[in-house]
Amino acid sequence: MPINASVSGRPRDPSYAGTIGGEILTRFHLVLDYAHHRLGLTPYPGADDRFGFDGSGLAGLSPPESRTMEITTVYDGSPAAAAGIRCRFTATAGP
Repeated sequence: MPINASVSGRPRDPSYAGTIGGEILTRFHLVLDYAHHRLGLTPYPGADDRFGFDGSGLAGLSPPESRTMEITTVYDGSPAAAAGIRCRFTATAGP
């Protein structure tokens, strides 16, 4: 999915390139050049390994030791969107 893909509940902003999260950053040596507004990334060995992504197309927040998760993001065109899941839904774990 492109880094600037539409996300349900959020307007698509062409000036927004996306967010680089911790799972990506752990694969690189990071240099921030504030003076020149640049970001340098040098890959560590294994940087091109596949990510452990479940492909559901959603993200959520779950308090510690909770059996619920609030859905915070549903990607357009994902299996979660096709199933009718929307932001702010609450998912509850089974017995």
